[in-house]
Amino acid sequence: MTGEEARQYARVVTWQSPGFEIVGGQTVTSATTLTSDSGRLIQLDASGAPFTLTFPPLPYVGMTFILSEIAGSVNLVTVDGNGKSINGGPSLLMNGAYRQRWVRYNGSQWIVVGGLL
Repeated sequence: MTGEEARQYARVVTWQSPGFEIVGGQTVTSATTLTSDSGRLIQLDASGAPFTLTFPPLPYVGMTFILSEIAGSVNLVTVDGNGKSINGGPSLLMNGAYRQRWVRYNGSQWIVVGGLL
């Protein structure tokens, strides 16, 4: 087990499967920059106003976040790659009620691997 794997197992694990992880969770209601210690389930509540969610500056290969808009709001949440591309672009726009995206870092960019439109 690598040091990174040991650190991941030290957190409360709610679900884990080869290739994907969901560890902890948090609700975000305003501009936030995630870290490697952030929960993996990110519940987005943009009912108050649009905001930007920024991914960690130093992601590791396989780092996965589940982004879920939970308030039924159509306010825009901009997901910033923090210098890394997201599906080839600098950001991902989530501007629909109850949208979800699973986003995984592949070593060079963030890739959307699933979700609900």
